[in-house]
Amino acid sequence: MLLFEEDFKYISSGEIVYLATRGEDFNYCAILDDYELIRVLGEGGFGEVKLGRHRENKSEVAIKFMDIGQELSSASAIAGIYKEADALKALSHKHIVKLYHGFIDGKRFVMIMEAAHGG
Repeated sequence: MLLFEEDFKYISSGEIVYLATRGEDFNYCAILDDYELIRVLGEGGFGEVKLGRHRENKSEVAIKFMDIGQELSSASAIAGIYKEADALKALSHKHIVKLYHGFIDGKRFVMIMEAAHGG
């Protein structure tokens, strides 16, 4: 069967490409499955940050889980969250923590970011 770009949704993460065929929702949680959660780095009023390790390349990341149940009241609010995540992913500077992925999992916003060791 031939597939064309308009037949599927995809998200690329370096050398890994995640696919969802047309008519099927993209399962962003598949990205989270690529990481082993090691320990809690910090907790706050909106959620927590955990140290994660990529299962294949062993790189360490910070994974932030934010409770956004109140924020999911409208489609425009959800679109705003994704727009901000896309803007952050486009940033690349040695003094800015890199955002690799940002997605909604249930009533949580999950951000997979560069781990900034040392405080």
